[in-house]
Amino acid sequence: MFCAVRYGLLVKNPAEGVRLPVPKSGRRTKPYVTQQPFSISVDLIAEFYATMLYTAAYTGLRPSEVIAPIRAHMLPTKPA
Repeated sequence: MFCAVRYGLLVKNPAEGVRLPVPKSGRRTKPYVTQQPFSISVDLIAEFYATMLYTAAYTGLRPSEVIAPIRAHMLPTKPA
């Protein structure tokens, strides 16, 4: 913003005087599952869903990214 004010693109900095929030103390760690409990859980699930879980776990995909291709395949196609 400083450059925009300096070059005359803005009259004043709109963020001037804004107070930033106080950072939270401590840092939470994200929960994770190790290989052994994950394998045990996947063995109890039907094959199609187990493949989805493996894909999500090993690629880091979010649930919506794993499900999107499946939903697209299930949607009816428009007649030509």
